[in-house]
Amino acid sequence: MDERRLIDLGIRLLFLGVFAFAAFTIILPLSGIVVWAIILAVAVYPLFDWLSSKLGGRRGLASTLITLLGLALTIGPLWASVNSFSPTSTNSATN
Repeated sequence: MDERRLIDLGIRLLFLGVFAFAAFTIILPLSGIVVWAIILAVAVYPLFDWLSSKLGGRRGLASTLITLLGLALTIGPLWASVNSFSPTSTNSATN
């Protein structure tokens, strides 16, 4: 009976190791994104705290405003760069 328990334990540890390896392999490419998310969360928290106090403790509204500001800071330059390429691409396509 002890030999059977040892084999069962070995099989369970093997599956646990394979699962841990697969999880690590999947999560590894995302680790840089997670690190940047933590850095941004820590950096933006004082702004969130100040804005929340100015809005009378409405944390949901403060987080919505910060999210919209972040989207504007991300999408604005992207939109501008795409629009700057569009006249160039249409001129070269017609020639």
